[in-house]
Amino acid sequence: MKANIVKISKIYNKKLKIPDYQRPYTWSTKSAIALFNDIFREYKNNKNDYRIGSTILHFECNSGLKNYNIVDGQQRLTTLTILLNLLGQKEKLPLLEQIFNPLSFNSITNNNKILKQKTELLTGDEKEKFKQFILNNCTMVEIVVTDQQEAFNYFDSQNTRGKALEVHDLLKAYHLRHMADDDEAKKVQVISNWEDKNSDEIKEIFSDFLFPIIRWQRRESGLYYSKDHIDIFKGIDHTSLYNVTKFNKAAIEFGAQNSGKFLLTQDLLSGKHFFDFTAHYLDLYHKIKKFVEAKYDDNTMPRKKRGDKYIVRLFECLIMAFVDRFGFDELSENICAFFYRYVYTLRLAKQAVYLESINKYALGYQDENSGLNLFEKISHMRSPDEIYSVELCDIETIVNGYDDIKNRLEIKK
Repeated sequence: MKANIVKISKIYNKKLKIPDYQRPYTWSTKSAIALFNDIFREYKNNKNDYRIGSTILHFECNSGLKNYNIVDGQQRLTTLTILLNLLGQKEKLPLLEQIFNPLSFNSITNNNKILKQKTELLTGDEKEKFKQFILNNCTMVEIVVTDQQEAFNYFDSQNTRGKALEVHDLLKAYHLRHMADDDEAKKVQVISNWEDKNSDEIKEIFSDFLFPIIRWQRRESGLYYSKDHIDIFKGIDHTSLYNVTKFNKAAIEFGAQNSGKFLLTQDLLSGKHFFDFTAHYLDLYHKIKKFVEAKYDDNTMPRKKRGDKYIVRLFECLIMAFVDRFGFDELSENICAFFYRYVYTLRLAKQAVYLESINKYALGYQDENSGLNLFEKISHMRSPDEIYSVELCDIETIVNGYDDIKNRLEIKK
């Protein structure tokens, strides 16, 4: 690994390339203007050397062609390319030849427009001087690695020291590395599908649903999902020859042929299976949200207070755990009523419900339904009817709560 402080002109002398696994160019006009203003201020101050960040490049040589894949710094380098092009630099801007992800087009267009307004305020002579300042007086810390795994490891460590990457971004990078032998077109499709999804929803499905459900099934705390728990979703190395790998590959292949490809109690396989897994549970998440909103109004399932929202999420997690194991067709009215009674037993008993309350209740550590871990029980059930063998505490012992909910529980218990 080499790390040097180099001029922007030297960076652009390399055959830069944005690899297919990278996220789209998403810099806002605010960020682009901030970069312009920072550099222009130093230009006006006659600064000899102005550092504008760092970049990590992965050097590879294929059939004599030497490429430098941008692992980190593509947002800044793309913005500089737009700016230098507007200032009249037409050669040695390798990213002008880059075929960008279509999801990058809006940001490229908007930043080109706003930076054009800024550069048009400069005279011809000043444009040239400003361009030369960027090329020869602005520098970056350039880190070049020859091993892709090393590049990603360095990228992960750099980003988790400051503003940490979201856990799902780290998982995305990890599983893409495990698709190294896959066809490039397949990887492009995987990335395109991933970027088409709502990042906030991806974050929510892992932190608020998949992580707690899996942990509760294992009798472990479902709180505070972070990069420290990333191993849960790394899965098994799909290239290994262990029996567990062979078994899961066979199970996945069988499931694909019989519309049952995923199960939360089953191990993940690294690589493409993770992206299919995420897409599957996002789809299930949307179906459950729609189902619950249609079935329960704000009187029977209040949603305004924070504690009420936690209760609704616990209910949705139970629905997901059950449907994951048995399918939506087995989600009867009586089973929904059973889950409703279970979650609102806690709500009626507590004046305030916190995430810690939910976590303790799911694990069976609250006074109400003490000793009952419903998620663990569901994970071991072999038929949906086994839910009726689970005993819940008497509603009569719960004296607090909302009348609408108490009435519904009295009818459904």
